[in-house]
Amino acid sequence: MNKIGILTLPPISNYGGILQNYALQVVLSSRGNECITLERRQKRTFVKDLMGHFKNYTYNRIRGNYYFKLSNFQKKLVYAEQSRFKEKYIVSSSILYSSSELKKYIQSENINIVIVGSDQVWRNDYTPFLSDMFFCSITSGDNIKKVAYAASFGKDSIDYSGENINAIKMSLQGFDLITVREESGVEICRKDLACQAKHVLDPTLLLSKDDYIRNLGLIDNPLAQAKGVYSYLLDSDVKKDELINFISGFYNCIDYKVQPKCFEGDVSKNIEDYKSPAIEEWLQGFLDARFVVTDSFHGTVFSILFNKQFYAIINKDKGASRFESLLKMFDLEDRLIDLSFLDMNQLDLNKEVDYNVVNQRLELLRTKSKELLFSIL
Repeated sequence: MNKIGILTLPPISNYGGILQNYALQVVLSSRGNECITLERRQKRTFVKDLMGHFKNYTYNRIRGNYYFKLSNFQKKLVYAEQSRFKEKYIVSSSILYSSSELKKYIQSENINIVIVGSDQVWRNDYTPFLSDMFFCSITSGDNIKKVAYAASFGKDSIDYSGENINAIKMSLQGFDLITVREESGVEICRKDLACQAKHVLDPTLLLSKDDYIRNLGLIDNPLAQAKGVYSYLLDSDVKKDELINFISGFYNCIDYKVQPKCFEGDVSKNIEDYKSPAIEEWLQGFLDARFVVTDSFHGTVFSILFNKQFYAIINKDKGASRFESLLKMFDLEDRLIDLSFLDMNQLDLNKEVDYNVVNQRLELLRTKSKELLFSIL
């Protein structure tokens, strides 16, 4: 049996980030491996917190917004459901605040395989400890296999410093397997990091619809699956609301969502308005939908996985290549829309995704991705 350490972005509040961590652990454990998520975090200091507070205050004042920032205590209340899910389904280490603590923990726990991924673990502006995301502190003499599974750069290019690139290149030479989540990542690895990578599925797609229903207690009720247009938006605006209203009108049904009433930056005296719903409730929203509108990568993933008619709104600020690569895998590029150039009257809502074809393709890709992952175990 292998003991495997999984390193990913800190899964605190993000539904997709937590679920990809959960899915990878489930898949690896299904082969009898013992898995533990390595909770690498950035140590906060009073000065850094104060600077962050001032930065957010200045930004919001410039935009003419009232200022509101959740305290650490409030965040525990707001993200209580995510914490419950993690505690119930994800085995985690203690908090590791440095590269030396990370390495020491791996050695003391006799972890013999470390896996980085998935999600945007190799995106420079998303992690303050980039070198650890490439296991730069772990060398060949440590006798530990290094693996990247569905790692993502999030964008079509990288902006690493010269010093970082040299250390990263050297570390990648010692990896036993390198796989990435986007086609563009294969090219970045070849061109910028002097290594060969393979393109695989996001971990959430390694589990089936039935796996999520069975494992997480979802209710698969066909009679409820015409509830309406389900929207999951990371960034709301007037054009997105117009699109949702247009589709709801076409189907003559309601629109609904499973998200907090308020987000950080909004103003409410009631902390309950900021509380995130349970991950199971969020997934049930997809399962019950007649149609989905989302600007989220994992929102798009679960639309496909649960065989829903959907539109994914391109989210350029958060990385367009992630959407393009995912949808290209299933010949679904026409489900990606850019609201900047969209004439809603030209949308053909009578044209539906043929999920017989998509599911066959998904099963082939799932088998291939699992075989690559299991090949190093």
